[in-house]
Amino acid sequence: MPDILARAIKIAHLAGAELMRYFGKVRATPKSGLDLLTEADLASERLILSKLQEEFPDHAYIAEESPTSTPAGEWVWYIDPLDGTSNFSRCDPHFAVALGLVQKGIPYLGVVYNQ
Repeated sequence: MPDILARAIKIAHLAGAELMRYFGKVRATPKSGLDLLTEADLASERLILSKLQEEFPDHAYIAEESPTSTPAGEWVWYIDPLDGTSNFSRCDPHFAVALGLVQKGIPYLGVVYNQ
């Protein structure tokens, strides 16, 4: 686990840095119901998916802003690229990147990065 955890932490840090490029510069648009979406959500998710696919090409992914599908395989990542979009869009610094990894349906590790 230490190698997977170290790589997940690095990816979360990179996603946090990507979010900061947008902080104070974007506006949220309604996604559905009370959910909001910003360019930062999408940029962070693209970065996370790209890095996870490089590091773990045989893992499946469920990401908040991407179309959902039934994950296949032993390992599945659950991704929230910007947890706290409402705060982020109001320049409130209480937001995070959240990654979770499940092995055969059992939680394996989680990383929450708060800039």
